[in-house]
Amino acid sequence: MTKTTAYRNRYPLSGEVAVLCEGDLVGYEAALLERWIAQEPTFSVDVWPCGTKTALYGVSDAIGRSRPIVVIEDRDFRTTEEADRDCNAKAQDRAKREVAVKTWMAWNRNEIENYLIEPEVLTPVLAEYFSISTDLAYDRLGALIPILRGDQAAQWALYNFRSNLSTVTLGGLPRSTHRPAWSDTTKTFLSPALAAVESQLQILEQEATSAATPRDSPAPSLVELFRAKNSEWASVSASDSVWKTEWCGKDLLVTIEHQFSGEFGWASQPVRWDQLKRAEAGKLGREIEWELQPALVASFLSWLASDQGGLVSKDWVQLRDVIRGAATVTGADLETSVDSSSQF
Repeated sequence: MTKTTAYRNRYPLSGEVAVLCEGDLVGYEAALLERWIAQEPTFSVDVWPCGTKTALYGVSDAIGRSRPIVVIEDRDFRTTEEADRDCNAKAQDRAKREVAVKTWMAWNRNEIENYLIEPEVLTPVLAEYFSISTDLAYDRLGALIPILRGDQAAQWALYNFRSNLSTVTLGGLPRSTHRPAWSDTTKTFLSPALAAVESQLQILEQEATSAATPRDSPAPSLVELFRAKNSEWASVSASDSVWKTEWCGKDLLVTIEHQFSGEFGWASQPVRWDQLKRAEAGKLGREIEWELQPALVASFLSWLASDQGGLVSKDWVQLRDVIRGAATVTGADLETSVDSSSQF
C-alpha cells in the first residue's frame, strides 16, 4: 500500500456527526471505524483521526460548533474510573466553549488495536499471511506473551508516574538496550535483565525527582510501581484476558508482526530485524502493517458479528448507540449536548 493510495479520498467531509479519534489517516483507528460505520447505512458520519490525545482537544474546538461530535480517546493504562473522570472533565470544558460534544469517551480497552489482538481475530490472519497453521500461530503468540509482560509493566509504571508530573518531562526506556529485542539467532524476542530495567527506571526517577517543582507529586516511586505491576502480571499467559485489555495493543501488534516476519519471512525471506537500521526497520514495519491492516479489520468485523452478547460486542453496540444519539442533536440542542456517560 502506498501513501498516495492510502490517503486518497480519506479526508473527512460533511456528515451529520464527526467522530474524533487518535491515530492518523492510515492508522487502525480510521480504518476500523470507517469500515464499521459503513455497515450502518443510516449513519452520516465522518471519522476524523487527529493524531494525538492532545490534538483531539484542538480539533474538537475547531469543528465542534458546526455539528455534534463524538470523541474517542485511548485509555492508555488508566483505570476505567480514571478515564471516565478525565473524559467528563474534557467534555464539560468543551461545552463551556459552546462545542457540541455529545460524548467524550475512552476505549474500554487500552487502545483500539486491543480489539484486533483477540486470538480469534489475529491468528487466522497471521496463518494466511505467513503461510502457517492457526495452531502454530497461536503457539507463537502464546510464547510471546510471557516475554513481553515485564516490558508492559514498565510501560504501565512510566505512564502512571508521568501522570503525577506537571512540569517535568520523563523519558522512556531505551529500546535497543532495555526493551525486548529481536534475536535472529533464537528467532524470537529476548527480554532485558530485570535488574537492568529497574536500574534504568531508578535513573529516570532520580532525574525527574531532582527537577520536580511543588506542582509535581512523583509518588509512589517509579521502581515501586514497576515492581508491583510486574508481580501482578507475573503469571499472565495467552489464555488470560488482561493482556488483551490492559496492555498496549499498538506495541503488541508491532512486536507480533516483527516476530512472525522474522521467523517465517516476509517477501520470501525472514526479516533480520536486528540487522536493520532504525529508519529501515520503521519503513518495513509500516509496509507490513499496511498489508495486514485490511485483513485484520475484516477479521475483527466478521468476528464481531458472531460475538452477539459478548463483552466486545457490548462495547461496539454502545458506541453505535452513542453515535446514533448524536445524529439526532440539532439546532439549539448543540450547546447543551454533553453526555455524562463517557466510558464504554
